[in-house]
Amino acid sequence: MKKRSYRAQKVNEVRWEEVADRVKDKAVVWAVDVAKAEQFGVLMDSEREVVVTVRWAHPAETPALLERLRGLACRSLTAVMESTGVYGDTLRRQLREVGIEVHQMSAKRVHDACEVYDGVPSLHDAKAAQVIGRLYGRVGCGWKRASSSAATMPSGGSTDSTRSSTSNSRTGWRRRCNGTGRS
Repeated sequence: MKKRSYRAQKVNEVRWEEVADRVKDKAVVWAVDVAKAEQFGVLMDSEREVVVTVRWAHPAETPALLERLRGLACRSLTAVMESTGVYGDTLRRQLREVGIEVHQMSAKRVHDACEVYDGVPSLHDAKAAQVIGRLYGRVGCGWKRASSSAATMPSGGSTDSTRSSTSNSRTGWRRRCNGTGRS
């Protein structure tokens, strides 16, 4: 990893025209490390290369960020977020409202992958966002909910749009996040 590989730019300082040129007609992933106030996101192209790392104050700068994301002329844009309780609920709803498909990544999976990613066991917001994007791009794991209501981790008897109704919910969740099954 090169020095300063996790440097994030403020949402208003990003050169969005250059970003749009780099992702034109590509499938891209917007990976977000969810936090209470300052959030970090990484835009990755289909080759899992980081296009830009962005930080923004949520909720104040979120509308401007969503407008910039919607303005990208990419083939498809998928958001993937770490599942961290209620902090991401508002952003998840806002992403869905502008037509961006949203998936969630297991926080444990992100934490476990942090040292493998760059050989350093630390985990900070910008690195977490990159790990989320890389994990999603590698195995496409995560889960999505059919409804736009606040999502929580599947448990006992809940259903999920990415699992078959015949599988045990906890087993199905493990298979999906560990990449051992594509249910």
